Amino acid sequence: KHYPTEFMAALINSIAGSSEKVAYYIEYCRKNGIEIAPPDVNRSMEKFSVDMSSGKKMIRFGLNAVKNVGHGAIRSIIEVREKGGLYKDLYDFAERNAGHLVNKKAVESLIKAGAFDSVPGNRAQKMCVFEKAMDSASKKSSTVLAGQISLFGEMSEIASPTPPLPPLQEFGRRQILSMEKEVTGIYVSGHPLEEYASQLSKLDINARYLSQYAEEKTDGGMSIDQMKVKMGGILTDKRVKATKSGGMMAIVNLEDMYGTTEALAFPRVYERVKDKLIEDTVVLVTGRLSAREDETPKLLIDTVYPLETDQETQSAAPNPKAEEPEKPKKLYLKLSRNQLDAVEFILETSPGTIPVYFYFPDEKKTFRAPMNLWVSDDYDKDGLEGLLGAGSVVMK
Repeated sequence: KHYPTEFMAALINSIAGSSEKVAYYIEYCRKNGIEIAPPDVNRSMEKFSVDMSSGKKMIRFGLNAVKNVGHGAIRSIIEVREKGGLYKDLYDFAERNAGHLVNKKAVESLIKAGAFDSVPGNRAQKMCVFEKAMDSASKKSSTVLAGQISLFGEMSEIASPTPPLPPLQEFGRRQILSMEKEVTGIYVSGHPLEEYASQLSKLDINARYLSQYAEEKTDGGMSIDQMKVKMGGILTDKRVKATKSGGMMAIVNLEDMYGTTEALAFPRVYERVKDKLIEDTVVLVTGRLSAREDETPKLLIDTVYPLETDQETQSAAPNPKAEEPEKPKKLYLKLSRNQLDAVEFILETSPGTIPVYFYFPDEKKTFRAPMNLWVSDDYDKDGLEGLLGAGSVVMK
């Protein structure tokens, strides 16, 4: 269903506190022909608004979507603009807002978000000079306020030409998008995954799906726990750490067009895929979901493939879709409470992605073990059966 531009602007404003939801609806707008315009010191209002400046309706980012720009600064920017006309350049902006609530941090964030793109110069040039422009404007404002007297006994304000911008090349596309996300929580002028959009659209599971699932929590996670899935996106924030058994595992964020999903590679898997877990690469990951009632589901990595762009052929990379579906495994242990410490010691020697369930016959209760006690296929079955007895260790 296609919604009016005004409705979508109001909807985005209503969920502005959640960057993932905003990203979802911005992507929805783009796919349905509603143009999304970046924040602009000469066009934006405080909130997302409908902008007709280009001759057609589009949704303009509000200045309140930019971090480090407070309500007072936004009010000043808009009031000064409405009173004195559009800002001519960065120096004009600095001079007209000097002495107000617009500080250097706010200006830096506005530049990174693209809010000065409508005035002369590229973002690299503006990032180079904005502090000097703010200092100069502040000094000039202080001088005027102090009432310095000229030789003619009058207040004087010597007009000086606007300094030229340094001859700097613009930042690269990826760096621009990264800066936009840093100060708004989302990509504004595009998305680094745009050229993979067709491939990603074929996947049923993404960060938005998992986020919605976590919010609803209708079944405590049981309906998707251990579901085998394929997810795609950019690998970010990689962390490698040692497990209690001495192996190494990785925790990464898989970022798609709607948000991020935490993904884990346990030691045996990590040894297989560590050369492919490279930050800022675009990948297709297969694995299983780990869903708990009190948190967003995580992805337990099994395989990692490079994701090709929509223009590239699919013949070079292995095709995970050709793999036979695999039934999720679970390990069930029948034990007593006084055997728990010894069992945990054995389980920790073979960490993996197979969930472990404890059954306590005296209590007639079954509990799922914490993720750090999950095992791999080569878990110490003999050791567990030696401790618990034959028939007390069942994989199914």
